[in-house]
Amino acid sequence: MNWVDSYRSKLMSAAEAVQKIGSGDRVYYAGNAAIPQALVQALAERRDELENVQLNHVLLIGKDPLSAPGMEG
Repeated sequence: MNWVDSYRSKLMSAAEAVQKIGSGDRVYYAGNAAIPQALVQALAERRDELENVQLNHVLLIGKDPLSAPGMEG
């Protein structure tokens, strides 16, 4: 398999990617202008499925649905 085929076989949607995150996991994402907004939103949409997910970033600029009231726990 060449690198292009390998790359294509790993592509997935944001919703598919956040399915790999489980309760109790730690998630690290870049800050400033590199915030993966689609992933952050997809993770926020799983709020009723997950508990105690620790989010780590240096500086968050922009929308952050994960720090909205009611997202604790």
